[in-house]
Amino acid sequence: MASPYSLLFGLSLLLLGAGAAVSRRLQVREATTFWQLANLFMHGNPVKALRFLIQFNWAGDELAMMHATERLGEAHNLLTSQELIAALGDPAFNVRYEAIHAIARLPAEPELTRALLEVMATGETELSIAAARALGKMGDPAAVPALRQTLATASSRMLAANSGRALGLLGDVESIPALLERLEQETNPHLQGAYASALGRLQATAALEPIWRVLDSTAEPTLRAELALALARMVGDERYFLQQWRQGRRDVGQLRPLLAEIATGEDVRAAIARGCLARLGEEPTAELIALSRQVVRG
Repeated sequence: MASPYSLLFGLSLLLLGAGAAVSRRLQVREATTFWQLANLFMHGNPVKALRFLIQFNWAGDELAMMHATERLGEAHNLLTSQELIAALGDPAFNVRYEAIHAIARLPAEPELTRALLEVMATGETELSIAAARALGKMGDPAAVPALRQTLATASSRMLAANSGRALGLLGDVESIPALLERLEQETNPHLQGAYASALGRLQATAALEPIWRVLDSTAEPTLRAELALALARMVGDERYFLQQWRQGRRDVGQLRPLLAEIATGEDVRAAIARGCLARLGEEPTAELIALSRQVVRG
């Protein structure tokens, strides 16, 4: 015997389907479409976003505005997007800076991408650099053309390097030649590290020798680790390299004979194995051991 609620349940499904069909045919005259409005409640935490919006609108001095702007990004919800775009024009530098970082934590949205591109184009170096990083983190491929242009023409070497990092995060393989050129021309090891990191993400095997040269020229542990990570990305899962590096294991064990066997090949893994063998020495550093283990693991 059918449940007395079966008819009610079936009717609710019918009404739900009819509502969805009607909503698709709605004629939109406002700037925000029905589906854009619905999308506001489908990502992140809309309740938290509303709470943070209240705090933002009640903030008085610069310090309160800084904290309120920072928190708008914590909700990961597009309900806060208009307030964050407005905050990009705040008189206080620190509020504008926090707005850029908060926008980077939101889902990719054309209006937000355009706002960050405008900041990057202002030439206000520190904010432009932050905007370039945010564009890479947000992941909108629409930012690629402007980032390529900035990489090629920026007078600020720091801005160019961070545009390169962003292009690496966005997976723009077409920028590899420009990144290689910048890496070869750059003299600051930290900016070289930025280009190396981007090229490693893009698995640009043509960058092997330049990256090894930078690694050989610096003794700074953090920079060496970043360069080794760039190489590790070309041969396998970077998580294994990071796990080995964080454990700080210094035992070489059977690494040398295993590397020697791999080094006889002709692929990128063999090339990196040869580089590791040439540099392990008697007291190998943590990043070289982690990279060697990554090469052996494949």
